[in-house]
Amino acid sequence: MATIGLTDVLANPVAAAETLQAMDCVDSASVVAHSEDRTTIRLVLLPHDPTGVFIAQGYSVETVQIVVRSDGRIRAVPKSGRGRRWKHRNSLNGVLLDLCLWDLHDPEEIRWSWDDGLEEYIRIVGRHLIYEELWRRTDRWPVEDSPHGTPPDGAWPIRTREMRRASRQRRHG
Repeated sequence: MATIGLTDVLANPVAAAETLQAMDCVDSASVVAHSEDRTTIRLVLLPHDPTGVFIAQGYSVETVQIVVRSDGRIRAVPKSGRGRRWKHRNSLNGVLLDLCLWDLHDPEEIRWSWDDGLEEYIRIVGRHLIYEELWRRTDRWPVEDSPHGTPPDGAWPIRTREMRRASRQRRHG
């Protein structure tokens, strides 16, 4: 099955939203805005994982807007849970913005790209929202994460064996 690419989102955002709605982690998807330079899709994400652990632990449904710009930039902006604390969310002058899903200094092979498809981006967003809730409950981020700020040597080091293995797998296919 083909993945949803940038051109697909911009040319037919309604079809892209309908395809996203078929994902296990998506309860609903709808286009809320579309213009020449951007498309915004509102998603209601279920706390889904194949084992059902997070659903069983009472994790909440999350609403998020995915903003896709015509130049390929993409952002995930949470719309539910106002007033909660966040570990990995971008802000400007104290105003919370989009989710911080990776660091721009991270190696390319561990960052999402349009070649991965919009569906994979949505999985990353859903997983990130579950991790944020787990962090709020335990003060522990469940996987390796990049520190905030500019790395001193051009890139943050990959510290865990699991992340190094994932990086090699993506690099070598």
